[in-house]
Amino acid sequence: MAYSNHRGLTRIIKAFGYSWSGLRSTFRHEEAFRQELLLCLVLIPAAFWLTDVGV
Repeated sequence: MAYSNHRGLTRIIKAFGYSWSGLRSTFRHEEAFRQELLLCLVLIPAAFWLTDVGV
C-alpha cells in the first residue's frame, strides 16, 4: 500500500468517498445487492411496525 499524506478529517472524507463510490458501483452492477436493498427497505420498517414492546 502506498504512503498517503492524508491525515485526520481529510482521511475520513477520502475514505467515505471511496466507500460511496464502491456502493454506487455495486448498486449498478449487482442485481442481488439491489434485491437485498429493496427487501431491507420493506422489512426493516415492517419489523418495527409489527413489534409490540411496552417500554
